[in-house]
Amino acid sequence: MFLFGVTPMPLRYDFDILDLSGRTGAVDAGLSAFLRRAGLAGDETAHRVALFRDTATAEALHHAPEALRDWMLAAGFGLTTQDSGLPSDRYRSEDEDLRIEIIARLAQTAADFPLPADPEDEGQFRLADFLQYLERARPMPLALGEGVAQPRPVGLRLPMIGQRLLRGLPRLAQLRRA
Repeated sequence: MFLFGVTPMPLRYDFDILDLSGRTGAVDAGLSAFLRRAGLAGDETAHRVALFRDTATAEALHHAPEALRDWMLAAGFGLTTQDSGLPSDRYRSEDEDLRIEIIARLAQTAADFPLPADPEDEGQFRLADFLQYLERARPMPLALGEGVAQPRPVGLRLPMIGQRLLRGLPRLAQLRRA
């Protein structure tokens, strides 16, 4: 939908990981009860949620076709946002293992959901654009004692798993833009 003749901006698919497990110890009792009521208890990976940085992207996922939204939610994405302040196409290198878990869940569950074709509208969630983001995103560690991210050499693990996701799912590979 276009308001006042304005074309929506392309969505930004950068996401951050919110780790509710408290990496240094067990989840507290109140949080455990909340997660149980939300249907997330018993699965340690459910304590990690991928949240888009861009409000428009989270909103687009919320309004995406049900199968696409359910697939992303089942893999560990949420419908709210969190912004680490990192530059576009960068993520915390400390989150790489968690990102790989989430992407692996996307690959493992893709066949369980009848994923729709991508919409034409730039303002809607486009799986092809999301997959391209997974290929281009690179890790960026935080400098010790500083809140400012410092670039590091390009990591290979996450782009490699993104490629495996595309190779393992021919239907998803077809969605990829040239």
